[in-house]
Amino acid sequence: MNTRPKTPEEKRYRKFQMTDVIRQTLDEEEVSSFDFYGRRKDNPHVIETRQKICFMLQERGFSTPEIGEMIERDHTTVMYNIKQYKERMKKENNGTKSSST
Repeated sequence: MNTRPKTPEEKRYRKFQMTDVIRQTLDEEEVSSFDFYGRRKDNPHVIETRQKICFMLQERGFSTPEIGEMIERDHTTVMYNIKQYKERMKKENNGTKSSST
């Protein structure tokens, strides 16, 4: 099933939705857009925020190519970020459960 927008208006609205999620998350995580869109890999917090945003956008129904285009990354990088985020969340949740019992 092809869920990609067909009209220019739909494309603009979807882009607006993605931008809104990105801006809100960057504000919450206190990450600058310069750092987020940059290519440096030496700040774990920025990397984790990028992973979180990729995951959140996919959960809202955006495709990895759409997300990649929006955050200036290849869709396979988006897929990798989502995988890393899920693995990190799984580890964090397992750590929380074992320490509370």
